[in-house]
Amino acid sequence: MNLARAIGNRARRNTIGAGALGRIRHFDAPRASRPCFQVGGGIDAAAELHGAPRFFSAGRLLQGGKDAGKSDVSKQKKGGFVGWYLNNLDKRPVVTKSLTACTIYTTADLVAQKLTAMKLGNDAPWDHVRTLRMSAVGLLMSGPTLHLWFNFLNKILPGRDMISTLKKMLLGQTTYGPAFTATFFSINALAQGENGAQIWQRLKRDLIPTLASGLMYWPFCDLITFRYVPVHLQPLVSNSFSLIWTVYLTYMASLK
Repeated sequence: MNLARAIGNRARRNTIGAGALGRIRHFDAPRASRPCFQVGGGIDAAAELHGAPRFFSAGRLLQGGKDAGKSDVSKQKKGGFVGWYLNNLDKRPVVTKSLTACTIYTTADLVAQKLTAMKLGNDAPWDHVRTLRMSAVGLLMSGPTLHLWFNFLNKILPGRDMISTLKKMLLGQTTYGPAFTATFFSINALAQGENGAQIWQRLKRDLIPTLASGLMYWPFCDLITFRYVPVHLQPLVSNSFSLIWTVYLTYMASLK
């Protein structure tokens, strides 16, 4: 009895072993043109061939380990300043756009002061208070409002086709442009100590000529911005165009 039971157990073990061996041979069948374990995807290839689910390969394991961090660092280095700026634009859009506008307004005022000194033929000292005033306008007014304005336009007119572009240009020239320019002149005049009557006289004198000059410059800039630039980069492109315009704007605002 014991001898028969031992023979039966041995037969069952042989059957199980043969089945396992058969499965191993089936996995490594000649249909797989390369070994079942190969760095860079051999396991995946064999698993796909036999309908098994894909979990990982040695190549992926290595890439997801020590090489993954190096790859990310390499991409970041490859991006340079542009990659760094776009990353901040994505994570902190309002702050990044405000600091960009602040830099542009500061640069524009320095250029405007230099041009004014050259025109008058004198060596006037740098008016740092005026520059700080322009920096504050860029940081607290231009950057945030441009962020809101371009996102608003993209919401009500999401396309970048020619019709949508022309509508955005029209809205900019009839609403945002005049409102921003009037507010800019008023705040700047108020910061210079002018009263309400003086500010009103300034607006009557300078606002219409400034807007008329803008009609010769901004439609072309807006066409490029709205037609070809993604919405998250539109304030950057608009601020870049506004460098030249802000030189003129700060010059007009400084007139007595």
